[in-house]
Amino acid sequence: MCVCIFFIFIPLGESLQKTMSGGTQRRSQRLLANSQSSEQLILSRQSSHSSPANARGKRGGKRKDTNAAQNQSQKRHLDLSGDKLNICLLLLLYTLQGVPMGLSSTVAFSLTEKGASFADQGVFSLASWPFSLKILWAPMIDALYVKKIGQRRTWLIPLQLIVGVALFFLSGNLEQMIESGAKYGDAKPLAMTFFSIYFLLASQDVAVDGWAITMLKRENVGLASTCNAVGQTLGFFASFTGFLVLNARGYCELKGFVMFWAAMFLLSSLAVFLKREDMGRMEEIVGVRETYRQGVKVMSLRNVQSLALILLTRHVAFSPAESLTQLKLLEKGVPKTFLASMNAAIAPLNIMMPMLSAKWTAGAKPLRVVLNTFVYRGIACAFASVVVVAWTKVLASDDAALNYEKASSNVFFSGLVLAWMCVSSALSTVQFVGVMSFFSKVSDESIGGTYMTLLNTLSNLGSKIAETFVLFFVDFVSEKRCVGASSSITTCSTKQERDVCVAAGGKCHLDDGHYHTFVLLSPLVALVWVVWQRKRVQRLSASPLDEWHLSTPGRRD
Repeated sequence: MCVCIFFIFIPLGESLQKTMSGGTQRRSQRLLANSQSSEQLILSRQSSHSSPANARGKRGGKRKDTNAAQNQSQKRHLDLSGDKLNICLLLLLYTLQGVPMGLSSTVAFSLTEKGASFADQGVFSLASWPFSLKILWAPMIDALYVKKIGQRRTWLIPLQLIVGVALFFLSGNLEQMIESGAKYGDAKPLAMTFFSIYFLLASQDVAVDGWAITMLKRENVGLASTCNAVGQTLGFFASFTGFLVLNARGYCELKGFVMFWAAMFLLSSLAVFLKREDMGRMEEIVGVRETYRQGVKVMSLRNVQSLALILLTRHVAFSPAESLTQLKLLEKGVPKTFLASMNAAIAPLNIMMPMLSAKWTAGAKPLRVVLNTFVYRGIACAFASVVVVAWTKVLASDDAALNYEKASSNVFFSGLVLAWMCVSSALSTVQFVGVMSFFSKVSDESIGGTYMTLLNTLSNLGSKIAETFVLFFVDFVSEKRCVGASSSITTCSTKQERDVCVAAGGKCHLDDGHYHTFVLLSPLVALVWVVWQRKRVQRLSASPLDEWHLSTPGRRD
């Protein structure tokens, strides 16, 4: 499989290197922040239920002159001799990194399908936060290691083993945990379990990112970001869409599927053990204390503080549609296999969109792309309400098998869902790439790794805060009804009523009114945000680079 992926995506890697700021920074801590899925991807990012491309913010680059020199050299020749096995190893490690992300999306779908509330989903969404917080411990992973083992292998070997063992024990309990979480409204055990796994993966991500830069030959180091994007997308696809499709056809159960990936993690630790590090290319590491001190100094810059306000608020307009819509469709009876198939259909778009959007995002003012597409993305979010209404009013049925047949065979509904996902994902990716391009443009080269990771962390936090808040808030304000119970119970306002409803064979569903209200307000909220932030975005885009560097504090708003 690895060989096939290698030959398919090497041309893609060359294209990415030519169109995006695809080099790697010579970083103080080798830090690259994640990425939203998918968010937003993982999830549109459709929060944690879509492609991982948006659950992450891991693009970085050197200055333009360095990129130009690299790209000119790569246009002449891309010499992969001696790096083919290295690329395969990186693809394996990044693919495994995407597997638990896909499993968590499978769990989220299953929770909703079995009657879990949006508040339960809000609790479970906390599991993916380590990727947004890894800057807090990443410097320690860079600085602390056993020299005889290697800077990266010191961490990777035990991390791969621990994740493998954790998945092995989880495989026998996951289905019961999902059942209990949905039935009794307690998703905390699931959230804590996946939070631990995400913490291990975020730590593994820091080590793999750093190793990729010294593992590959200097002229091929730009392919590390390609391995990252392709590997995580493949792992997410295999463990989310792949499992749901195979499970629907009776080819595998959740327990056996998780055990298979547990074995893959354990075997990967052997591959890491057999691969030796090039100690001669290991760069000098800045101390842990110095790294944290640099982060504080970066946050003291006025421009960074203004940018932080943009990053922490830019997801507010989109989060209701991108976090709730697929969950609402599941609640209404749309089969999870159908939604997984739709997510698979837009996977090529998620991979190709960074290249297609490069001519807009690679300019001198990439943040303008965010402004220019902001309201359009809000309109696309509002269209999600039409998708839910189309299903509820036209196709919904109490028969699950009939629902799948209707969703799959109805060209109008399938086209509607696919159109919404494509437009939403395309606009989300364009904005994501624009923001990442701006990060690369303004980061201070002297502390590029700390600077880039801090900005990526702020961006990821903005997405996760909006997602988690929306899930809890919509659940809090919406009326809860008992559907399908054999008793006369009709409401699920309290835990006692919910327990009675579930005991009678029913499920607690949220009233649709607040969902449609928040989603239809997306264009208006997006317009208000543009009016509020336009001058700030324009000022930051026009600010000279000196105002982003530690030597020259930025201007005040």
